Amino acid sequence: MDEERYIKERLDDQQEWHGKKAQEFKKAYYNSNIAILICTTLITVCSPFTNIYIRIFTSILGATATVLLGINKLKNYHENWLHYRLISETLKREKYFYLSRSGFYKNQEENSLNILVERVEQIISDENSNWAQINTQCSEKAN
Repeated sequence: MDEERYIKERLDDQQEWHGKKAQEFKKAYYNSNIAILICTTLITVCSPFTNIYIRIFTSILGATATVLLGINKLKNYHENWLHYRLISETLKREKYFYLSRSGFYKNQEENSLNILVERVEQIISDENSNWAQINTQCSEKAN
């Protein structure tokens, strides 16, 4: 595989995928926290009223906030957002080092593509191992 093809089909593809996942988790994190904030604020505003319908509404808001907090915790929106962003930025950084022939690629004209492939594949492999380990731990905790 030549340099241009590897960068486009592997490095750029992985960097873009991790960037999109980071955006998804960031959006989910913000949306869920905004919804929790709205629910809890409405509970505070409605709590002085003793009307049965407002008390039912307040109870529903409390339950909704609790469920959203639980989902937020189970899905790890914040942690996943930061993790995927870190991987995306690490891959981007590696590409820029390679293209500028700096860092590990300085004075490595003959081996620079091999070094790039090894480093990028190591980043991806480490990410896959971490993902498998986290899922195994989550499964063990569930049992």
